[in-house]
Amino acid sequence: MLLALAEAQAALLRQEVPIGCVIVLDGTVIAKGSNRTNETRNATMHAELDAFEQLWASGSRRSSAEWARALRDICQGQSEVGGAASSKPHRFQAEGGMMAADAIALLQDFYASGNPNAPVPKRPLAAP
Repeated sequence: MLLALAEAQAALLRQEVPIGCVIVLDGTVIAKGSNRTNETRNATMHAELDAFEQLWASGSRRSSAEWARALRDICQGQSEVGGAASSKPHRFQAEGGMMAADAIALLQDFYASGNPNAPVPKRPLAAP
C-alpha cells in the first residue's frame, strides 16, 4: 500500500486525481501506475490501466490463469457512490481499509482547491 500511495502522490504532483496502483505477483512488484487522465486527455487512463499498460509494454505475457492469481484488490475503502461497491459476489479477494487515513488525506488535498483540469461546469463555485 505504501507503493500505491507513492504512485498517488506522484499523480497529485502532476495535478491528477491522486490514485495509485501496484500489481504484485508472488510477492514481487510487476507493475505500478497512477492516474494519467489529464496528462493523456484520456478519461479511461486510471491508475490500474496505467499499471496494466506498463506491464503489457514490459513484454510480460502471462496466461489468464496467472493473471487471475494476481487479482486481489487492496484499497483504502470502497465508495457506494459511482459504482465502486457492489452487491454482486466477487471472485477475487478484496481487502479494504489499508492506510485509509493517508489515502483520504491525498484526495482531500487534491479536492480542497478543486480539480484545475475539470471542465468549467464541473468546478466548484468559488466562495464569495
